[in-house]
Amino acid sequence: YGAARPAAGAAVLLCLAVVLRPVAVRVTENGLILSLFCTVAVCAGLIGALVARLAALDRRRHAEQVRLEQRLTFARDLHDFVAHHVTGIVVQAQGAQVVAGARPELAVSALGQIERAAAEALRALRHM
Repeated sequence: YGAARPAAGAAVLLCLAVVLRPVAVRVTENGLILSLFCTVAVCAGLIGALVARLAALDRRRHAEQVRLEQRLTFARDLHDFVAHHVTGIVVQAQGAQVVAGARPELAVSALGQIERAAAEALRALRHM
């Protein structure tokens, strides 16, 4: 969980210490076996840490990709929804303008329908 650069530097120093330890003193068979075992253990630990870091990075990238796809889907749905309702409101308003010239009493009921359609759109938008 630490910073990558200091951990890498410490790992290199540790590997050097494990490998060079038998050279520093009298070389015995037990010392070489212990040195080999420690080298394998250190390498296994380094590989495990690297795999854990890469797995965590992959999980974060995957989560971000899923989040982005969800946002895009939501934006498309929201756009379609708003466009549908606004188109309906515009058509009703245009119809009310045409009717208002010939029969003004119907314009009031058309305005009521437009208001209800807009309120329904806002209610559904809030629900979404």
